[in-house]
Amino acid sequence: MHIEADLALLDDAAWNALKAKVVPCFAKRDLKRGWQSAFDTLNEAKGYNYLVGLGVKSAKFVPESQTHGQKTPDLCGFLEGQPILCEVKTINASDPEAQVRREGGVRPIESNLPDGFFTKLARTLDQAGGQLAAYTKGYDARAIILVVMNYDDALHESADSYLVQIQGRVRQFPPAVNEVVFDIKPPYYAATAESVASHRVICSRDAHGNLQWKSDSE
Repeated sequence: MHIEADLALLDDAAWNALKAKVVPCFAKRDLKRGWQSAFDTLNEAKGYNYLVGLGVKSAKFVPESQTHGQKTPDLCGFLEGQPILCEVKTINASDPEAQVRREGGVRPIESNLPDGFFTKLARTLDQAGGQLAAYTKGYDARAIILVVMNYDDALHESADSYLVQIQGRVRQFPPAVNEVVFDIKPPYYAATAESVASHRVICSRDAHGNLQWKSDSE
């Protein structure tokens, strides 16, 4: 599994920190979503690996705040002397799709993402952007949101079309969002044992405040 490949890249300190966060998630299985919270937490390994790939020094998981209501980013480090923070979020299947996967049955998958998806995405980005902005208040830091995309389309057959649709709704992104990395599984992901790992598409603001897109391979 690709999550195992992500975890294998963590150093001992990072793995111990992530393990401390994920073990409690396995204490009780959610009746509707199963072990989703645990896998969402494991996805933070993708954020760690992304920072390391950028050349971030001393990348590490940030301990959760013990102060009620105070949020912390998932990861931090330094890149060329500048503090860098990363918050990892996961967009999961809708409630109706989750129910079908849990109980069985057939549900048609639309080729166009519904408005509800974009509402959820905007809410997720707004939450993460506000969280990072609050944490960086008073000092200059590069703040990155990494979003793992899990569509209702389990095989991600329409993944390329979905990305185009997301790019077309970029004006709906909250103003606090400056840099988003979308971790996107390719079409027919997990259809075979040889499925290709996910790739990343980056959306960031230029000097004029406009959001620009590029692949991490560029």
